[in-house]
Amino acid sequence: MYKKLNNYQFVSFIIFLMSNTYNTIVNNLSYCAVSAVYNGNKVLYLQKYPPASGTNAPNMDVNSSDKELKTPTVTKSDVINFWNNNVSRQSNGLWKGGKWGKSNLPTTDATWLTGVFLGDHLVITKVADGIIKFIGGKPFTADMSVLANTVGQTWSCNVEYNGQQYGAYITESIMPQKAKDVIFVWENDKDEQFVKLLTRGDNDNVDMPRRMMPGAGEHMEPGDNMGQKNGDILRAVNEEMGIHPKTLAECTLLPLGNFSEPGRDPRYWEYDGGSWGMKRGSETSAYVLYIKSKTDAAPKEVAPQDTEEVDSKWWSNLSTVLSDYPEDRWMIFDHQKFIPATIKAITDFKSLSIHEQKKMKFVVG
Repeated sequence: MYKKLNNYQFVSFIIFLMSNTYNTIVNNLSYCAVSAVYNGNKVLYLQKYPPASGTNAPNMDVNSSDKELKTPTVTKSDVINFWNNNVSRQSNGLWKGGKWGKSNLPTTDATWLTGVFLGDHLVITKVADGIIKFIGGKPFTADMSVLANTVGQTWSCNVEYNGQQYGAYITESIMPQKAKDVIFVWENDKDEQFVKLLTRGDNDNVDMPRRMMPGAGEHMEPGDNMGQKNGDILRAVNEEMGIHPKTLAECTLLPLGNFSEPGRDPRYWEYDGGSWGMKRGSETSAYVLYIKSKTDAAPKEVAPQDTEEVDSKWWSNLSTVLSDYPEDRWMIFDHQKFIPATIKAITDFKSLSIHEQKKMKFVVG
């Protein structure tokens, strides 16, 4: 039963809704995100997924810059054609990585802000200050709780577009993408080294379908920390790679460092020669799981949990993998940089004392 509101409560409720509702116009597009202008002077950044870190909730007392307020002149057909073509390089030479899945750009997305484009109107209603747990882009409700320590990091909002409502996370600036990548290397009794390669699936829910990646990668989630290792690594391994627990217990964990070159991941940058899109930081913290075998038998594996994003996996010779596979097979240009970094990390590890090597043993628990 709903409790009937008295006149004072009803008026207060209407004032609350009005003070937390923003009529906006879309002025730019990005991967799983759009930006929209409120009141002609304030840009709000809407994201499908919650930020892991590095963001602030909108400050409505500060106007946006002229650069943020500018709307690209690109046409809808140009955007769709760019998203669907199979080239690996953009017109300005930046990496594109081939055809992308349709579920990631709002203009072509079948699940979030479906069909939205520049100039379209969005009605944004703030539900909470902070991050409400992601529920697939569906609308939030006022009774949903906010994750700990996320107040001031973003707004959890509902967005109305074309008669539909969607959940979105709104920030002061476009949120950076952060991830963990795990490369799996096996060395046999003949001192030959092999790296586990994975091929992505091929359906509308997978971006960069059929592209190759050296190991597993997972986006960081709210509450994760770039310095945390084992939990995120296990999540990536279990979901995408499938390494047997007994194998993991014999692995050494070698850090490769952070990779954050602008444009390293084309999904989080400007598109079509910079004619549209938003420059969005992308950083990954990469590691190598290295196992030395006393035989010529490959280490035990199990089936990965995610059979949609990962279509197949196989061993490839570490020393020749870059020459064995052409550039346009790779998902992200930076993935190719992982290979020489991995070779160096293993070489450096072998030069350590037995005592120092034992310190780098991967701890499963």
